[in-house]
Amino acid sequence: MSYDMAMELVSAEGGEWYAQVRRAGVRLRIYAGRDRGWCVTRARSDDTALPEHVLEASVTAAVHAVRAIPELRWAAVDLVVPKSQDGEWARPLVEGMASRPSLAGDHHVIAGSLREFVRWMASSAAENELASTDATVTSGPAEESEKGGSAEIISTGRGEEPGPVWPSGFESHLVRQIYGAQRLSSGTIATEAWRRGLSVQFTGATGVTFTVSDGDRNVAFNGSRSSFTTKEAHEIVEDKDRALALLRGAGVPVPMSQVVPDGAAADEVVDLADRDHQWPVVVKPARGSMGRGVFVNITTAEGLREYYEHLRRQPKTGRILLEDHVAGDDYRIYVVGDSAVGACLRVPAHVIGDGAKDVKTLIREKNSDRRRNPFLSKGLIRPDIETERLLDRQNLTMSDVPEVGQHVQLRDKANASAGGDSEDVTDDLPQEVLRSAVAAVQAIPGLAAAGVDVLYDRATGKYVVIELNARAHIGLNMYPTRGQGRPVPTAIIDHFFPESTRGSESTESLALNIDDLLVPLNRGSASAVTVAPLPDHLYPVRRYHSFEPGLTLTDRQVRLLARAARQAGVSGGVRYETDAPRLVVAGTSESVRDFTERAERLLNRALVHSRRWPGVVFEGFFIAPRLPLLLPGEHE
Repeated sequence: MSYDMAMELVSAEGGEWYAQVRRAGVRLRIYAGRDRGWCVTRARSDDTALPEHVLEASVTAAVHAVRAIPELRWAAVDLVVPKSQDGEWARPLVEGMASRPSLAGDHHVIAGSLREFVRWMASSAAENELASTDATVTSGPAEESEKGGSAEIISTGRGEEPGPVWPSGFESHLVRQIYGAQRLSSGTIATEAWRRGLSVQFTGATGVTFTVSDGDRNVAFNGSRSSFTTKEAHEIVEDKDRALALLRGAGVPVPMSQVVPDGAAADEVVDLADRDHQWPVVVKPARGSMGRGVFVNITTAEGLREYYEHLRRQPKTGRILLEDHVAGDDYRIYVVGDSAVGACLRVPAHVIGDGAKDVKTLIREKNSDRRRNPFLSKGLIRPDIETERLLDRQNLTMSDVPEVGQHVQLRDKANASAGGDSEDVTDDLPQEVLRSAVAAVQAIPGLAAAGVDVLYDRATGKYVVIELNARAHIGLNMYPTRGQGRPVPTAIIDHFFPESTRGSESTESLALNIDDLLVPLNRGSASAVTVAPLPDHLYPVRRYHSFEPGLTLTDRQVRLLARAARQAGVSGGVRYETDAPRLVVAGTSESVRDFTERAERLLNRALVHSRRWPGVVFEGFFIAPRLPLLLPGEHE
């Protein structure tokens, strides 16, 4: 990619923050990804002190610059921070970027950690694989080694800890239409298959059930559960007592557990706990999911009586399990075949005090962040009686202001659906724990893939497998609160269709318009809908057009544009912005040129500016906000 093209995209992303004119000032090199800055470096000969707010603004500018370049995971971004004659610092200006820099030179780290950046950069998800026409972005000053100290990793935005990194090809702007849980699982798996040229057919009106085929093999999915997981395996996993018995027989560490005899009185259950278990204990339904009816860390006979009687009163509880409470943090490991493809630490809902805001405000801000997470957007923190009880235990109320750094717990259980957080630990968990998760799945006959719940105590190294889920929400491992999201759909399609390939990187910004696909199913006019295959050209030209100022599109003009798009064979749509509509067009050079000429004639307006479109492309022609034509890092 040429310097001019790169800077055009950067300028489009940040406007007046960026310039191509070389100016005097302090020059920085920032190693940045699409969601965070890792470290800031400066020439050793320059010892000018930079205020914290200048460093933060520079990091933000570097992150925006990386986001502006399609398919760029990270870059060394060169900036200059000008200083006015009266001594005031001006906004940082991007001068250049390097997509494949060496890590040596006469620079030193002034903030962040180069070591952490190098570790992340070495991961496959961070690898820069630009389209063949974009082999090089631009070069800048020489790089540095990590001499001269380090500091805490820099964050962007409000100054909180670094945010997560979504798996490539499944960033939030690409999956905005399928935010949630099961639909996110099915939508991302179907999208991965479709991008590989496999046949995808939706068979249910909700979009959760679908079939993938390569012509020889057909695999049906219900959420993340495939037809290679047998009905018998699913039944075993649903019955926690049967599943634990099989795991115990296979040598997988599990807690001591037993089914409470039908009709047992509360005092009899206490006697069982005294005789067969070690306090504290756990009581829970033998069937169930999402933590419903699970009571942990019960330390007294009175508490056990209370929780047991509560479960007995619930009409759908069924059999009840009594088991040892095992100390340890809560982990979810997703296993496909013989591989653990993602692991995350689950943390109960909480907020961190900043010394200024009350608990209610902190919850509102955290929920605002969660709404931007494709998986956690539906699992907001909703204060209730449990929240009040936990706050009271911490001598707090909703109107109190926690101290800076104070951890305020809001839930006992770590379920994401109840506001819990998750942190990716795939590269940090001991291999023994990961191998046991794989062994747990293999211990259930006919189980092809599953989420494995593990309690692991880092201090002692002890761990147990407590449950399996044959239809687990893969979004938990794809979209953590912190850390690197894992490409679970890629691993699933790799497992079932090992001969298929992801093809060109340009397919990563192509998305399925699932709502439109499901219309015939919802109307009852079809029993199945097969997704049209990707065109062979894969939309090599993707442009973003501006009209002359003052244009307002009528409904008739929109219909004419949609018809012209079909006739020209392009995809895209109209994206409404504050000042005027914009036109997104994707196709071949000839089809894009044909359509833009038709559009100018239809509207009797000239297209005054055109640049490359780095955002999502749906097959077909759509009008936002009916279908969000979003840019990377952008939210509705």
